[in-house]
Amino acid sequence: MKDKYLTTYWMDLITYIIIPFITIVAGIRIVRSLLYSTLGVTFAISLFIEIAFILLYVVTFLYSHKRTKGGERCFMLLVIATGIRAAVDFAITSVTNYNPYLAFFGYLLVCVALWVYPNYIYFNNRKELFKNDSFLNFAKKEN
Repeated sequence: MKDKYLTTYWMDLITYIIIPFITIVAGIRIVRSLLYSTLGVTFAISLFIEIAFILLYVVTFLYSHKRTKGGERCFMLLVIATGIRAAVDFAITSVTNYNPYLAFFGYLLVCVALWVYPNYIYFNNRKELFKNDSFLNFAKKEN
C-alpha cells in the first residue's frame, strides 16, 4: 500500500504569506493607535492584545518554519485566537440592534464552523509532518 503524500500548500501559505502580512498590519495598527488614540484603559487593553498577537505570529512563524511540534500547537492556538478575536471585534463593532453577547456567540459559531474546525482537521491530518525537536532546544532529547 502506498503512503499518501500530504500537501502543505495551506500551511506554507499561512507560514510564509499570511503570518508576515498580518504581522505588518498589526504593527501598523499599533503605530496608528499610538498616534491617534487617547490614552486610557481601552487603549492599554488594545495595545496589549496587539502586542500579544504579534508575539504569537512571530513564535508561530519560527516554530512552523522549522516544522516542530511547537509549530503545530502555535498554529492551532493562532487559529482559535483569531476566531475568538474576530467574534469579539464583530460584537464590538456590530451596528445592529442585537445583544452584543448574542452577536459574539453567533459569530463565534460561524468562525468555528468556517475557520477553526477546517484548520483543525487540516493540521490534525498533518501531525506527522511536525518533528518532535523543539526549535529552541528546550525539550529533552529522547535516546
